Amino acid sequence: MYVTIVPEGQLEDDALRQLIAHSCPEIVIMESLLIRKNPNRETKAPGRDSIRLNAKRYRNAAEKGGISFILLCDLESNYTCAPELLADWSLAVPMPDKFIFNIAVRSTEAWLMADQEKIAQFLSVSSARIPTKPDEIDQPKKTLIGIARQSSDAGIRKAFMPQPKREVGFGYIECMRDYIQNHWRIDNAADASPSLSRALDRLRQIDRPPQNEPNA
Repeated sequence: MYVTIVPEGQLEDDALRQLIAHSCPEIVIMESLLIRKNPNRETKAPGRDSIRLNAKRYRNAAEKGGISFILLCDLESNYTCAPELLADWSLAVPMPDKFIFNIAVRSTEAWLMADQEKIAQFLSVSSARIPTKPDEIDQPKKTLIGIARQSSDAGIRKAFMPQPKREVGFGYIECMRDYIQNHWRIDNAADASPSLSRALDRLRQIDRPPQNEPNA
């Protein structure tokens, strides 16, 4: 089965690839809309605003054109729950079976912190510093950066340290991509993150009849 993935950003792209490989390895990612290929260059897209503007188009393409789309974006603090986001974005349920919209509560960083043991090892901090219920954190990204700044590893502290006009350090993305690709244990994380667990369930049922439940 071939799919197009639509991640909010680079970490979502990496996380979605890992989730798909882990839960449904028969799926082949044909394209990621994070990268826009122009004649002379590649540009990064789509970002949250682009997903919001185009989600209905992807849904219609999945429903009428038979193209499979798997999306991943963050709930963030804008909404109290996934159904509220879906209603605001005019995405009615049930969804077409070829349109899988995953929403990380409240951000992908919560899913990454949900593997408490491995993220503590990666950041060189005590596991006691890692929240046990990451889905309940209001600002998971900010929390993760705060934890990393207490690392015993100077390289981690430097990579995560916010810079002027930047909420994260210049090495943040590179470090977290390494973590996602080489350290993150998805099943362990799903035990601590209900929204991640539901995302895995949807991916494992991608060839089955559509689910009527909201996508978070």
